[in-house]
Amino acid sequence: MKTISLSIEELIYSFYSEGLFEQGNSLKQMYFDEITDEQMDLLLQISCRTLLAKDFLVYESHKFELVPKLKHVIDTLNFSAKSLKASRHKDDGKEEAVSYHFTDKGFLQHSLLYDEQVHRFEFVEKEEMLLGLQQFFHIQREGDFNSQSISSEELEGMLSYITENGRQFDSLEVKAELDSLYRVLEKTNGKLNTLLLFEFDEMKEPTVKDIILLTNDVEGNLMLLQENANYRLVKGSLVQLEDFVMERESPNSAKEKENV
Repeated sequence: MKTISLSIEELIYSFYSEGLFEQGNSLKQMYFDEITDEQMDLLLQISCRTLLAKDFLVYESHKFELVPKLKHVIDTLNFSAKSLKASRHKDDGKEEAVSYHFTDKGFLQHSLLYDEQVHRFEFVEKEEMLLGLQQFFHIQREGDFNSQSISSEELEGMLSYITENGRQFDSLEVKAELDSLYRVLEKTNGKLNTLLLFEFDEMKEPTVKDIILLTNDVEGNLMLLQENANYRLVKGSLVQLEDFVMERESPNSAKEKENV
């Protein structure tokens, strides 16, 4: 049982089952704000049966309990000191995202499917996460590290020219060392993808601690690494991804992993 897929209703039931009513109610308001309490009760009864059918729920001592692996998923969603969120633009104009929550037993991969109606979870090792991010962002295994500095004003100027002028005029004049960035931004209509690092305080409030911007080509994407108010432009690579994650990895995650 490596992967766990839950419908919205099953996820809400799981939060309620663990006594996490605030999290369950938040999802209920987001997805089922219009239904009555009686209708919600029916959905939860159905979710109880479907979780039983999936072997994610057991009936012991006259009560239903989540199996240990699902308990661990819910505990991690309730609180993880750090998490990564990767977002990219799709051809249909929508965005696609995947998150990785840091735990002392590895990383919990969290994907949203079918217009966010299904949540898929899987505990992965660091190597699996890095390969997943590499495929998600279409970046190379190796990269050219002849990096270039680019100011926020230069980047904003490129994006504004591409999005506002729509190629009605001649190409914008840019520095030779930034030409590769401008060309891919022009090709992809100025779309930039993001890799965000969040940290959470004791009140579970998130703070963005770091960010990588990535171009949105189908292969060989470039990375923009934030350095104060400016950026460092590099060729995207698995090595760069690993550096980003390793520097921010939870100290506990380096411990010997346990089976979950």
